[in-house]
Amino acid sequence: MSKRSWGVIVMLMVAAACGTLIKPPDPDRRLDIRSAGTTFDADRGYKFVVLPEEDANVVRIDVRYQVGSIDDPIGKEGLAHLVEHLLTVVEVTRDGVKTSLDGELGRVALSYNARTEYEATVYEALALPAAVPDVLRAEAE
Repeated sequence: MSKRSWGVIVMLMVAAACGTLIKPPDPDRRLDIRSAGTTFDADRGYKFVVLPEEDANVVRIDVRYQVGSIDDPIGKEGLAHLVEHLLTVVEVTRDGVKTSLDGELGRVALSYNARTEYEATVYEALALPAAVPDVLRAEAE
């Protein structure tokens, strides 16, 4: 066998080794927060962290779900990111009116966004203090 043939074989073996099907171990998903804020648990496993900022006139609300791209099944990479987008457009009925998370946050928040991380999916909104109950209600549905 020629050197060129051996080189091709070695490159193919290296390429095959890079595409392993072994899923890495699940990450440690404990949320450990050390701050001057207040942490409290609520129904359905929610954990709230309040971090006051004296000079702020707006409130940032982050909702973090402990599922991210690490949880995508093999062969279905990107599923968590797809679900992130689908959850914002799912139709819900609020006060007799059909709407969505996208529609509600567009109505009550100053800005909002979502992102899929390796270990979590995060929905964030920036709102005036008076709108916090409406933002939390929209996120909870």
